[in-house]
Amino acid sequence: MGFAYDNFPSQAISEEDISQIKEALGRDLVYELEVAPIKSRWLVQLSEANWYNCEISIYEQYEDMTSTSIYELIAFEHNGEVTFFEESSEFIASATFLDSIKESFVLRDEISIEDFELALDQINDYERKEKARFERNGLFVFIRKEPFDEGRGFIVRTNDHGIIAGIEYSNEIPLEGV
Repeated sequence: MGFAYDNFPSQAISEEDISQIKEALGRDLVYELEVAPIKSRWLVQLSEANWYNCEISIYEQYEDMTSTSIYELIAFEHNGEVTFFEESSEFIASATFLDSIKESFVLRDEISIEDFELALDQINDYERKEKARFERNGLFVFIRKEPFDEGRGFIVRTNDHGIIAGIEYSNEIPLEGV
């Protein structure tokens, strides 16, 4: 029998410990944060959230040199909660993103399908030559890349009224017949 992490629940970190960690980071970490809103009519049409591009530069000083690490993230604010993500594929398939989709947004015709794809383009990487969209078995498929003759992208499930009910990211979308 292997080691099971579930058998060893992690202990909660006390507020005092969190405060000390934040204080130490604030004292020892030199960073710069640049934030710019993502202004996109497609995101506004799709989501109730506010979207931001964030660039965090962390500077580390050593005895004889300085190192800079730069991280590019997207910040997503919805209902007073902020979520940062670097890998948008996982985030777009999350319940947090799904909860932000406007009830008035429906996938039902070519215009709304294109609008959804254009919203994805604002926050998710894609290969221009490989990008595709189609409907298969009542699901909407948005291909973002095509490595090794299989599609990678989002599979969107809607209810009978076209309201988005679920989003899944897949690395293995068959492309036969597309």
